[in-house]
Amino acid sequence: MIDELFECLPGRDDPAQTVENRELLRCIEAFLSSLPKRERVIFLGRYFYALTAEEIAARLGMKTAAVKSSLYRTRKHLLQKLKEEGM
Repeated sequence: MIDELFECLPGRDDPAQTVENRELLRCIEAFLSSLPKRERVIFLGRYFYALTAEEIAARLGMKTAAVKSSLYRTRKHLLQKLKEEGM
């Protein structure tokens, strides 16, 4: 599940990169706060609460395909924002 986000995140293994990690966190928090509520709920449901697309769809009264589409679009948007920020 979390591997779906790997294309958005920089591959740094060095713990000395604390400043960059904080900046990444700040960028992700800003990105999440800019999302419409439903997209944010879907994204957090999947990647913070580890819900399946089916579980999210059931909770929100949506079709699973719509949840998956939303996740795909949001990940692409996140990737674009992180690139813009130089991440």
